[in-house]
Amino acid sequence: MSSLAFILISIVEYIGVLVAILALFRYPVTHYWPQIVFTSFFCSILSYIVMILYDLTLAPIIQMFFLALCFWLLFDTPLIWSFVLCSFGIVYAVFQGIVMVIAVSIGFATPASLENKMSIEIYTVQIVCAVVCFFLGMYWQRKRIGFLFVPTSREAPFDWSKMNRQLVFISLASFLSMSSMSIAYACFSLSNVEWFIGLLAMLAVVSILLLTTMKRKDLEYADQSWNH
Repeated sequence: MSSLAFILISIVEYIGVLVAILALFRYPVTHYWPQIVFTSFFCSILSYIVMILYDLTLAPIIQMFFLALCFWLLFDTPLIWSFVLCSFGIVYAVFQGIVMVIAVSIGFATPASLENKMSIEIYTVQIVCAVVCFFLGMYWQRKRIGFLFVPTSREAPFDWSKMNRQLVFISLASFLSMSSMSIAYACFSLSNVEWFIGLLAMLAVVSILLLTTMKRKDLEYADQSWNH
């Protein structure tokens, strides 16, 4: 029963995150509901395998890699751009980390309960984050807020321009940062609050760099589209 609860909560979380990512990059969310549900189910099963059955330190990177493949195969996104989309996961990691710190500071949870991947407290944090992401995604979609530069066809070639190289580099840095976060979290845990907050600060810096680069890329794309 605990295994089923983990998978179901993970499905809810993935749906919220996927809606936010797709909306942010101006994908028509309502058109992709079958893909969203299937990807959430697949990635949730994968999460259970790598996080619970095998308890792998690099589980977040494995999850992001397969999520990128799902973006590529199911959402008709060029492969390299799929990894760029997944790099946005670092922003979600920072958001969830902040929610965890708040949960501990207000007495809702203890570090030990949040370190337990199958506790009521961590499930609550996941659901809260998923709900926030879902409604943010719906708001972005309705208000047409987001980035336009990601092609929606796997046949679109990738132009290795200076800006695109910078975007790929910062996306890779995001993946490496999430990998470092998972290793550091496993070694030091949430009980060391100073370390955890320092780790969040590092990820926040990378997140800001990523979002800034994406914004610059979007402005470049808009300028090129206008001139052509």
